[in-house]
Amino acid sequence: NLDAATVDWADNLTQAERIICTDAQTSGGLLLAFPADRVDEAVTGLINSSAPAAAIIGHITDARGIVRVQRSM
Repeated sequence: NLDAATVDWADNLTQAERIICTDAQTSGGLLLAFPADRVDEAVTGLINSSAPAAAIIGHITDARGIVRVQRSM
């Protein structure tokens, strides 16, 4: 039964990185969601306002089941 998402962690992620990704103290406020047609505008706005970081890290789908967590670089 995959009613809840299952997390598939990349093998090269350390325990500390896994904790950072799931700790409510660090994950809250780090992610923003925008409609697909406004993403570029949002990232540009963040960069222009001197935000410490701005990057597209994923997208929301209606798929259910497995969440893959891996480094992007």
